Amino acid sequence: MNDCGTPPGPAEPSYDDEAAVWHRLAALPPSPEDVDEVRGCWDIGEQEGGLSVLLRGSPVPAAA
Repeated sequence: MNDCGTPPGPAEPSYDDEAAVWHRLAALPPSPEDVDEVRGCWDIGEQEGGLSVLLRGSPVPAAA
């Protein structure tokens, strides 16, 4: 119970849990370069870019 007398909600996933999921997702592309790119996107906080690589199977365009 919390201070208000209600049970606590579900625990937030930890960073380690999220990283484990991303590393499993990053292993899906057949190309080692795509695997590295997905992991690189996660490492710099660009999860959307990593998803783009997974969904399209092509590199993310460079920022202008």
